[in-house]
Amino acid sequence: MPSEHVRYKNPPIIEAVFDINAEVSSRDDLKIFDDFYSKIKDRFPEKNESFAIKNSIGFKDGQLTPPVSEKVLRGFVYQNKSDAKVVQARFDGFTFNKLKPYFDFEELIEEAKPLWELYKVVINPIRITAISFRYINTIVLPQPVNELKEYFLTYPEIGAGIPQNINNYFYSFEIVDPKSGAIGNVIQTVGEVTPETASVIFDITALKKTMINPKQDQEIWTIVKQLREFKNLIFNNSLTTKTKEMFQ
Repeated sequence: MPSEHVRYKNPPIIEAVFDINAEVSSRDDLKIFDDFYSKIKDRFPEKNESFAIKNSIGFKDGQLTPPVSEKVLRGFVYQNKSDAKVVQARFDGFTFNKLKPYFDFEELIEEAKPLWELYKVVINPIRITAISFRYINTIVLPQPVNELKEYFLTYPEIGAGIPQNINNYFYSFEIVDPKSGAIGNVIQTVGEVTPETASVIFDITALKKTMINPKQDQEIWTIVKQLREFKNLIFNNSLTTKTKEMFQ
């Protein structure tokens, strides 16, 4: 079934994340992040460190030693709280986050693309290992919610002989797009519940592993287009018409 590029008036997206995993030739020069920040600080004034946890084990006197955890600085997070945007520049990649309100995909890429180009120039990655989009949706349903199938085409189904009143659930699966080879990770779970409404978190990640040169712009944006289509296919074919009409 083809994907649909539907522009919803009130999309349920609370966060959109565009991520490019990359490798660099050296992790010794932290000054490159100062250079990156100097060029964006007017738009992203808040700066915070980003750490990874490195776990290691060893042997001493022929015996395994207890694991040791170490915080390793991997880059920085730059934020503009006034318009809900976040940029991450790290040794292991680049990320652009857009929090609610979200408008459309074209606007997301229009803002992320020059920041990625700056990352390429300043951080100088040597290889791209994955590209992904993650869309976290909160779908608010009116109470009472009698059956999930009234709102979702993708949902956990319970056998007929089991009580059908669901208090909580966590539903997760991974699929592969046969056209592009992209991976889709889907998580669906219960969010905030009140006497008037019940929210469902519908979290979609479309990811493609790759091994390309960061200078191969055409291939990068071709993958971006494929991921958008795959993400839309998952979203639009997981919801009923009744649910999608709530976003108009």
